[in-house]
Amino acid sequence: MIAFILDQIAGVAYTAHASRVAKIAYAAAFVVCIFLISLARPETEQSRQGIYDPGPQVSVMATYGRYVRLTGRLDMEQVYQTEMPLGPITLKGGRYIRFIAPGLTSELYLLDANLPAPNPDGTYTVVGQFLAGTGRQPSLYFEISYPPDVSLQNALARVGVALAMALIVTGIVARLVRKTDYLLSAGQHSERDSQPGGPEWLWYGSLGAAYENAFARQAPVLVEAGAQPGRLILTPADGDVWRVIVSRLRSARPDVVATAYGPRPGARITFEDERGLTRSAALVARSVAARDALLARLEALKAGAG
Repeated sequence: MIAFILDQIAGVAYTAHASRVAKIAYAAAFVVCIFLISLARPETEQSRQGIYDPGPQVSVMATYGRYVRLTGRLDMEQVYQTEMPLGPITLKGGRYIRFIAPGLTSELYLLDANLPAPNPDGTYTVVGQFLAGTGRQPSLYFEISYPPDVSLQNALARVGVALAMALIVTGIVARLVRKTDYLLSAGQHSERDSQPGGPEWLWYGSLGAAYENAFARQAPVLVEAGAQPGRLILTPADGDVWRVIVSRLRSARPDVVATAYGPRPGARITFEDERGLTRSAALVARSVAARDALLARLEALKAGAG
């Protein structure tokens, strides 16, 4: 069971590394994390961003930059529509309605967006901020908005931190699995735990520069001696058109690895291919005797390489 889980983890890492969609999703998740973390605010900011009731005397200067609650009437006779001529067409911008509130001495326009339902007496109670107009906007207008929920923002920021840590750990684990040629060790499991049957040999590794460094995982292969002395040739057992040539062994290490057939004896090798390029891979056998015989053949290549 443990070998099956380890094989599934390695398989997921292999699929994710080969998938463009997975890479884009991973990067997008990091962007979301950065956005969530950027929402963090000091808890003291919640009290500063409460809704202020100015009372009977509304001072724009004293309340500028704060969230204010105002009650007043809309003067539909004084509506200001911003426009921008653009060649033969005219683009319409925001619509501003004159807002008359008790105690407010300055002429104020209300941006006609998110307007609440009127009170029973026909007045409107709005919450928002005083803003100075630019360009074709009124010199002073009121935009309906509400103070942010700092507690919620900080909770989302904590979620972003946790998600970012999970992504980092996932990335590290995926990188470590990749270094094992997507073949994890099965620990102290015996070959008796493996499933009977299955391919005699399994290959985990790159196919080399001749095949654009494509990676084959758990590919059934045939192990044959090359036509030239001192070479070992691996060809796919399913008739596919690729091959791996081991021309010189640099190192070989026996291991018990987790495969789809349970724990099996394997050999992790570093070798030179026919181009003299150093590569690493893993070969998995159906039995310990076959694996040990292969290691002896590989050691002979290493000794005879000069």
